[in-house]
Amino acid sequence: SYSVYLDGSLDGTTSGTSYSFSGLNASTNYAVTVAASDAAGNPSAQSSALSVTTAAAPDTDPPSVPTGLASSNITTSSFDVSWNASTDNVGVTSYSVYLDGSLDGTTSGTSYSFSGLSASTNYSVTVSASDAAGNPSAQSSALAVTTQSAGGGSTVISASYFETGWDDWNDGGSDNNRASNSTHAWEGTRTNRIRNGSSSSLTTSDPFDLSSYNSVEVDFYFRPVGMENGEYFELQYNDGSGYVTVASWTKDGSSINNNTFYNGTVVLGSANYNLVSNGTFRFRNFGNAKNDRIFLDAIIITGISNGGNSFSRVEEVSNGGQELLEDGKTKLAGLHLYPNPVESILYFETPEAAQEVLVLNLTGQVVMRQDKPSQQLDISNLTKGVYVLAVRTEDGRMLRKSFIKQ
Repeated sequence: SYSVYLDGSLDGTTSGTSYSFSGLNASTNYAVTVAASDAAGNPSAQSSALSVTTAAAPDTDPPSVPTGLASSNITTSSFDVSWNASTDNVGVTSYSVYLDGSLDGTTSGTSYSFSGLSASTNYSVTVSASDAAGNPSAQSSALAVTTQSAGGGSTVISASYFETGWDDWNDGGSDNNRASNSTHAWEGTRTNRIRNGSSSSLTTSDPFDLSSYNSVEVDFYFRPVGMENGEYFELQYNDGSGYVTVASWTKDGSSINNNTFYNGTVVLGSANYNLVSNGTFRFRNFGNAKNDRIFLDAIIITGISNGGNSFSRVEEVSNGGQELLEDGKTKLAGLHLYPNPVESILYFETPEAAQEVLVLNLTGQVVMRQDKPSQQLDISNLTKGVYVLAVRTEDGRMLRKSFIKQ
């Protein structure tokens, strides 16, 4: 017989010249020796030791579920999706990408491009990670992505009125306040007030996903109170690399006065600004004292998809006198239109009777014209997109303001 030893301890005997060990640990080194015995029970010395290492245990642990799915570069027929890398006890080797529940493809990276899609269609994207042993993770939470419409279009990203809370904006500190004052509110009784010029005289928006739009419009109403000539406030934008000023409004005693309502409209085009998936805005007051106040209200942020014709401009508030409203408030005597965005009937107000109304597309072409019009315009036959309403008044002024046809 043969006596077989494992790490110096007798494990068993056999009459043959082979032996099977079992019940061992994975990835463990063992020393095996053998001694032979005759019928009289005389044992030989133990053999030289054989070193044997058991195999590693099979990998059955799947990677973590992918997180942080985000879309970008959305067109009428394609879009890109990215996500955070998964982790694994051995290593992630690939990702499976699903569109509406069906496997669309695999990639070794953390991004994927879809193509050949339909316009104006909502898609659901999920991602699963796999390791070298073929263990798949569960699919990620679904990301909803809507392709652009063939004729362009717009989406209201944020509408903040501050009546019940800060909405999509944040308290900047001691010189920022959600003020309760119906006199200074464009609508309702609450406004977003910034004052002074200190480091806390600002209000900052939540991050917005702007990556799928050709342009983004920020439209709002403001009322200066206690501002001195030369003092101003700014709208700033941050694409992740720091805030830059995109527009400013200065109290000068003629075009902008205290205790008067104004409408500001700013459009950021992708040709001049990096419209990212986590872009933020902020308003900042550069007054000198706590009495130098700007009351902000009805801040509407709209994403514009215009079929690739990206543009960038700042539409300044119109100059002129004041117009008395029914509730006793005043605003700048410029062009006021509503609703915006609009589907069919666009209403507008001017300080003087309108003599001629033009609607222009973004290339400057006149697509509609009316002489001696009423204060409403049927634009239901226009295709979706961004247009400019130009109104010539009795006093010869030409007032302009952009609007979005849904």
